[in-house]
Amino acid sequence: MFYADMTQYGRLYRERYWGLFTRAVEGLDEIVANRDRFVDDFNINANSKALYPRKAVHERVRAELGPWADHLEYYRTHGKPRWLAVASPYSPSTPVPPGWTPIYALYMPHAVTIVKKV
Repeated sequence: MFYADMTQYGRLYRERYWGLFTRAVEGLDEIVANRDRFVDDFNINANSKALYPRKAVHERVRAELGPWADHLEYYRTHGKPRWLAVASPYSPSTPVPPGWTPIYALYMPHAVTIVKKV
């Protein structure tokens, strides 16, 4: 079973990097619960099929994150701005880039997750 299918929003997460994993890992129940909470907390449009904002926005976000842009995810919101970028530098000692906000773990229980409206 894919991680996406463990959430209340399988359709949303099935197209994301995280949602395609299948192996059991410690703390997965917490992450699945956090993924469901994330949709509600950030007013995510769970029915949107769009995966990326405009190319210029994506390039700006990647430049801001540098090496931490690995596994970058975007989500459409019901509010404005319309996109929320999500990344995980993994290490709690990684400095949070300006304009980004740390939130609860969305990848691994002890990994840092950061978000930014773009």
